[in-house]
Amino acid sequence: METTELYGDRLLTFALFCNILAKSFVPDREKMVENLRKLAEISVNLPKTKLRELVSETLQHVEEDVEAASDYFRLFELGVSPPYETSYTAAVKKENMTFHKADVAGFYRAFGVKHSGDYPDHLAAELEFLSLLFLKEAHALKHNDVENAEICRGTREKFIQQHLANWVDLFSQAIEKNAKKPTYVLWARLLSETVKVASQPVNV
Repeated sequence: METTELYGDRLLTFALFCNILAKSFVPDREKMVENLRKLAEISVNLPKTKLRELVSETLQHVEEDVEAASDYFRLFELGVSPPYETSYTAAVKKENMTFHKADVAGFYRAFGVKHSGDYPDHLAAELEFLSLLFLKEAHALKHNDVENAEICRGTREKFIQQHLANWVDLFSQAIEKNAKKPTYVLWARLLSETVKVASQPVNV
């Protein structure tokens, strides 16, 4: 069992990792390289999981292939593998789409977050919210605010269970099926592993 201080440091590491991971989901290869290098530095402080290996593998590929990001618009802008939760969780029953988006937005509102520029169920928005939950829990623990720390932890577990964990693997499968290059296949595997590890940051 970790001490409170070590656990707080672990939370901050995950917060930063998720935030940068969200920003690495872009069509700009140079920006991807920049952010993946940051993830490689951060991953040294993460527990020994597949994350380090996946970050290294993804970074190496993007650095070596000048056209690494060429799949982005076809996969994600043209709807081949949409980066939206409801494209997978409400694919069969379209009438559930509004409910699912409202539920995601409800999580955001509870923590004073207003999404802008896109739908609330966009992958980047959900990752950034996950990052915020890690950050807020770490802040609460630092100030001995056990109650709010538990609220943040409980919300994180619910948000992953009810949202991210319900679709990132399906999203990854859609990318693997439709991608012409390995860039976003590797990135999606990194995403799936991140969600898996983030759901249990104490015991990994």
